[in-house]
Amino acid sequence: MKKYLDDLKTALNETKRFTEAEINDIVADHEEMIGEALASGLAEADIESKFGNPRKVAADLLESKGGASVREPKPESAKAIFAGVPPSGTIGITIRLASDDVSITAETRDDVAVYCDRSVPAERYEIGFLDKEFVIRMKKGDVGTWFHRGAIAFDVRIPLAMSVGDVLFQQASGDYAIAGVKAASLKINTASGDGDIADGSFERIEIGAVNGDLRLARLIVGDVSISQVSGDLSVMHLVCEGDLSFTSTSGDVEIVDSVCANAIFHTVSGDFEGTEFYPETIAFHSVNGDVEINNADRSRPITVKSSKTVSGTIRIREK
Repeated sequence: MKKYLDDLKTALNETKRFTEAEINDIVADHEEMIGEALASGLAEADIESKFGNPRKVAADLLESKGGASVREPKPESAKAIFAGVPPSGTIGITIRLASDDVSITAETRDDVAVYCDRSVPAERYEIGFLDKEFVIRMKKGDVGTWFHRGAIAFDVRIPLAMSVGDVLFQQASGDYAIAGVKAASLKINTASGDGDIADGSFERIEIGAVNGDLRLARLIVGDVSISQVSGDLSVMHLVCEGDLSFTSTSGDVEIVDSVCANAIFHTVSGDFEGTEFYPETIAFHSVNGDVEINNADRSRPITVKSSKTVSGTIRIREK
């Protein structure tokens, strides 16, 4: 097992796209899964055949990571445009923009800081604390004026220790990434733009989008509700204590190493693929999308509440 984990860590480092924390989490997850497999009788020689070649695993993870492409300001060009210590108590976060990219990261620090890739005209944006809320938003009457005048990349850093209530994110276009944030709820409304939400916990996530790919990774949530017209959904290492609901016209769904109480999927033409995905109950409604779930643990059966498809196929396989 040690050689496999060392090879996986080397392959992840070679991509130069994963942080040290992300690599440690991925390796730790694989160590736990392999340890359980070995305890259940898997031979050391069969580890790679079961879990995949380390370089292929790293490539697949990199492809999933590539779902969102937020333009975080480069260190040499980043401009600090705001810094302030949050007031005591629970703080809400509201971001309302037109076409800018945004990343929100929780890290070890005392203040909330905002960086961007260029100067931000004060007459265009409102940035700072308003009572118990931190806001970044375009001023009223300015959205239409500046919509086509060049997007800005905002990089927001918040304290890990800050108590976060509701996070509201609204925009017409632009990519977003949220990492390490723990909050009561996360609500996102966007027309287009890719999203990446990772390494956090929320009582509820609610996302409405027209198009754009979405990636969820290493999250603990109560309920998740996602509605998209087009755009793919990638889910890895998700623990959902309630409903995981996804509605789409043409987006594909891939879920790996995740659990939930109830999985509900409504699609017209999108395909669904699950690997080591263990909902307690599942309901599929599709016109011509295919559904396939491949699980190794036969002791965790899935109750199919409903499965309807006109021309697609539905397969749940226990290896």
